[in-house]
Amino acid sequence: MKEVVVDASLAVKWVLPEPLSEEALLLAERWSEQGIRIVAPPHIHVEVANAIRKRVPREMSEEEAIEWLPRSRKDFMRGRFA
Repeated sequence: MKEVVVDASLAVKWVLPEPLSEEALLLAERWSEQGIRIVAPPHIHVEVANAIRKRVPREMSEEEAIEWLPRSRKDFMRGRFA
């Protein structure tokens, strides 16, 4: 089975609306359709949470960040990554 290793810069685009998020989601979908296994470092959820945290207060309020954090965690918990 083929594998692709992703980093937090791509994973953030899967959980937050930002430039190139749509393309990043399509890429993940294409990998899935092709049977390519998506893998990431075990600490990637921490890196994504940190990216969300860094947006406060510049780009989002604390309340918005709190709303996104569970979505990010859920995405990882549902097995987006192997």
